[in-house]
Amino acid sequence: MRTAAGEVVCFESARSAFLPDESSSNTAKRVHLMNHHPHILNAACNLLGICFIVIGSLKLADLNSRSYGDEAAWAAASLFFVSIITSYLAVRNNNYKEWQLFVADCAFLVGLVALMASVCIAAISI
Repeated sequence: MRTAAGEVVCFESARSAFLPDESSSNTAKRVHLMNHHPHILNAACNLLGICFIVIGSLKLADLNSRSYGDEAAWAAASLFFVSIITSYLAVRNNNYKEWQLFVADCAFLVGLVALMASVCIAAISI
């Protein structure tokens, strides 16, 4: 295929640069196209800080006794902490153990839901 400038573009070679070689003997059962645990580690650290901001804001506004927003934020902070620890271990062990990858992903996603719930509860209680 040629572009407007006359350059030849080969999609098959570009595709093979990103996908693992299927003929190699060491292809894992579960193919990871991207090492995403450093990104989860970074995002979980940032979201842990947001959880503390939500908890502190509810405490300063004296709304923590009238709603469950701070409890949901503490649950999200705990899940993000679990995600941080397991993501760090996965990065440190070079993604060797599958359970670390699974726990980091699940804790991160459930933590996102818990943080969203705490923000919604806090917004309703204000």
